[in-house]
Amino acid sequence: MSYFLGPISGALVAGGVYYGFSSLITKSTSESTSRYQQSKRPQTKPKSSLPPTRPYAPSYLITAHPNDYTTSLRYLSNRLLDTPAYIPAPPPAAARVHHNEFTETLKSRWNQEIAYIAAGFRGWGRDLTRWGNGLLEKLPTPSPAPKERKDEGS
Repeated sequence: MSYFLGPISGALVAGGVYYGFSSLITKSTSESTSRYQQSKRPQTKPKSSLPPTRPYAPSYLITAHPNDYTTSLRYLSNRLLDTPAYIPAPPPAAARVHHNEFTETLKSRWNQEIAYIAAGFRGWGRDLTRWGNGLLEKLPTPSPAPKERKDEGS
């Protein structure tokens, strides 16, 4: 049973990853295509005083063919590789952990004492095994008892 469980779970995970990337690429391509088609229409003056938003991808990467995924894939891979230098994120968990010297010392001493106790039990186990084997060697070995014969005539 476990022989089949690994490949089946691997296939499910791979299928999920494939489906996720496929839907992401399809969605980004359809958005890019719709923005490209909207950019072909005559531009009207924006209603707000804010500048118009940039398209999702640069205009030279947007193609008129919705099934052409290579340029979108190239754009997405470049976005993944060329990350900005500063990403506003909280510090990593290792940096947020406060180390207390007293607590660390207490934990190390506790672990050391537990290790000594375990080593002592291990030593006692070896000593008891040797003592038991010595007792067994000192006992006389019993000789096999002779089998009784049944008398046929009585």
